[in-house]
Amino acid sequence: MVGPNVSTHHGEPTQEISFAPAGFIFTAPANLKDYTQTQTTVTALSPATAASFSMGSNFYTDRRCSTPIGNTIPAATTAEAKKDVAYFRSILKSETDRLKIIAEEWEEISANVVEPSPEVEGQLRTVVGQTRLLLSQRFAQFKGLVDNCEFKRGERETTCEDLQGFWEMIYFQVEDIDTKFSKLRELQQNNWVSETPKKITIKKPVKKSSEEDRR
Repeated sequence: MVGPNVSTHHGEPTQEISFAPAGFIFTAPANLKDYTQTQTTVTALSPATAASFSMGSNFYTDRRCSTPIGNTIPAATTAEAKKDVAYFRSILKSETDRLKIIAEEWEEISANVVEPSPEVEGQLRTVVGQTRLLLSQRFAQFKGLVDNCEFKRGERETTCEDLQGFWEMIYFQVEDIDTKFSKLRELQQNNWVSETPKKITIKKPVKKSSEEDRR
């Protein structure tokens, strides 16, 4: 059928075409509820959530030492995600136990050395003392930072990135101590005698006098 004039084209009335039978009246189903307009409150997205949408995934990481939030973890961040509070507590405990055992072992060795030279005795005391100092100061300080990160304590926020940086700084000292203990082991295997490097004597060329040159 042809409907009433509902629009105009260049000032002339036009008619819309309907596919309903003539005289058909449209009615809503009986079980359809009446439309009621309700007020909806829109909450702004947080920066972290907005960032997750911009990355095209439901993933974002809290800045504090927590596990990543989201359904999936990108492969590039899988290794980083493992370095949480539990990771740093585990590595701190394992290194603490290891260094304590080494220090106790060398204290016993030092006590059983027969008439050590002043040089050997000084080396033994120095390396063992440095190990004890590292455990009582640096390791204790790092444990406090791990606690601050987990329990959100301290004047400033401590993140897992902070823990990683501090641990890397400490581990330089750990490697240095391991190197010194290795040298002590070599010294022990050599019956506590230090191998002094042989001096290489370089002979200077003898300059000929001007009279010898004339001859």
